[in-house]
Amino acid sequence: MTDHHTGDLGERLRAVRVDRRISQTELAGSELSPSYLSLIESGKRTPSDAVLQRLADRLDVSRQTINAIETGRYDPSLPLAFKIAAVLELPIESLFSPDEPNPAPE
Repeated sequence: MTDHHTGDLGERLRAVRVDRRISQTELAGSELSPSYLSLIESGKRTPSDAVLQRLADRLDVSRQTINAIETGRYDPSLPLAFKIAAVLELPIESLFSPDEPNPAPE
């Protein structure tokens, strides 16, 4: 049985993978099989915390980003942040801090 959020997680994970131009085989690495990753992306499997950490490491994103994807709080501005980091060839964490508060409106 799959969790109703699993499909959302898989879709978002796939979006990040595609945005970063990484194949399922590349993202799976030696720790996972591409077919298992496909099952996650299709919402047919719920990954463990350890698998989510491996995916975060392989995507070069923080576990907090994976948590945002997992809980459906993936910020639509994140793809832009990923693109900026890719263009500058820097880790996203060195450019943006998820802990910075948003300025209060005046």
